[in-house]
Amino acid sequence: MAKYRFKTKEEFIRDKQWNPLEQVYPYGWADSMLEYLGTDVPEKYNDRCDLDENINMHGWSFMGTNYVLKSTNPIKEFKIHPTFEIKM
Repeated sequence: MAKYRFKTKEEFIRDKQWNPLEQVYPYGWADSMLEYLGTDVPEKYNDRCDLDENINMHGWSFMGTNYVLKSTNPIKEFKIHPTFEIKM
């Protein structure tokens, strides 16, 4: 089972690895690499990812900053709406 996944566009932007005003892909990536955004890193690379090493896949080189550990318990974001109780 895949233990890691490539970052999403939002994660690259959050981590300042993508300038959306000047680029259409993360720093060091090519346009044809966009298909990997958010996808699982194949299981055979788990050992290299555990060491935060670069991986070479399908002729592309991905840095350790391009992927993240998949969460087993993803945190869901909730919007909190205040509720007021009026007592009379």
